[in-house]
Amino acid sequence: MLRPVARFRSALNRLREILFKRLFRARFRYDVFISYSHRDAKDYAINLKKQLSSLDFTCFIDEEESPAGSSLDPTLAKALRKSATFVLLATERALTRPYVTSEFEKFIATKRTIVQYFRSAHQKQRGGIDTTSLEYHQGAKPGLAK
Repeated sequence: MLRPVARFRSALNRLREILFKRLFRARFRYDVFISYSHRDAKDYAINLKKQLSSLDFTCFIDEEESPAGSSLDPTLAKALRKSATFVLLATERALTRPYVTSEFEKFIATKRTIVQYFRSAHQKQRGGIDTTSLEYHQGAKPGLAK
């Protein structure tokens, strides 16, 4: 049987967790904004979102969150402002796409966490994930983080 002080601490910790989640949601709509090239990383991005969602992370992925036929610019701008973390699926093609570059440049100004995952055509064929290709950083250009 828990003593009154231990029960109080436990209840206080639960309350702190609830308040933190609510405050976080008030500031950020999404935990993760996933940026990628549709041609070579769409399936990977969708799978990543599913996996993160199963771990209780909220994710923005343009294909699922943007209304069909609407302009992406206002939707993306709002999602970038409301995202805590930016994940760049940095394939060779993604680093040349205007939307990916624009998303990266807008998010870098926020000084929030950016995660780059470099995925080569070789990795795609093997189906493997090389965790050494993950980079966490702030303040660098796409593909140049060290």
